[in-house]
Amino acid sequence: MSIDESSIEVLKKCAEKKSPVFFSSNGCEIVFQTIVLKVFESKMVLKNGVQPRYISSVVNSREFYLQSNMLRFVSESIESNGCDIIFPFENMRVMEETRQAERFPFETTENVFAEFVNPMDEETTIKQPIMDMSSTGISIKVNPDSQLYSSGRQFPDLQVRINEQNYFQTKGTIIYRRPFFNLKGNLFAQVGIKFENPVKYDHEKKSN
Repeated sequence: MSIDESSIEVLKKCAEKKSPVFFSSNGCEIVFQTIVLKVFESKMVLKNGVQPRYISSVVNSREFYLQSNMLRFVSESIESNGCDIIFPFENMRVMEETRQAERFPFETTENVFAEFVNPMDEETTIKQPIMDMSSTGISIKVNPDSQLYSSGRQFPDLQVRINEQNYFQTKGTIIYRRPFFNLKGNLFAQVGIKFENPVKYDHEKKSN
């Protein structure tokens, strides 16, 4: 499905708040955290966060992806002004499975974590920072060398905590794991966890 006004508004808010987004391509195994510099009527400009040794793999790719607030965009072509990455909207569409989920926004000043018991020893409590959150799942930032976060791993008692308060609890399953370089050039892994059932965003509970 093509990009619509509500999706463009998500990108405009990212540019306004300088919220990190994720750029990737089907020809490169690494994801790059970056920021939206400007959103125009017909295109969007990203800061180029691709490290030099991966430029060739990205340039030779056939599809290019941008993830923002659990919303995933795809395009068959991108452009460059010699410095930044340009996504023309005419070639850009939203992946339908991400469009339907209600997105849960939170501020960078809020401490938002996923907390769960390590399924490998069934004893240790683990807490990981949440990068994005929607009604159908979350993504968390983890050590790239950890063996815990393999696709299909289940967390039967997954808690989402905001400012040390339990926001909700559900069951989740890992559906992807992607290595990424953050804005400072440090390597982490982004792990996507899908909830067993969609959860509802509680504005009043979050504000308390």
